[in-house]
Amino acid sequence: MAFLFGRIVQGNYTVKEFYSKLKECNLSKDYPEGLLRNLFLRGLLPENKIKVLMDGLQALALDEILESLSLEQ
Repeated sequence: MAFLFGRIVQGNYTVKEFYSKLKECNLSKDYPEGLLRNLFLRGLLPENKIKVLMDGLQALALDEILESLSLEQ
């Protein structure tokens, strides 16, 4: 997975698996929570991005977004 400049994407991973991989990659970078949240949102599948926007989840904390999206899967 390419982690530079937000090129990591969800692909075939579930939302929780994608978040786990993103956190794993972040261990060496130690990005702040806000940047990690943005990388997570940008890397989601289009249908998950739409859900985030339609449900107003973008204003929530990362763990709340993750929990809300995970309930769908």
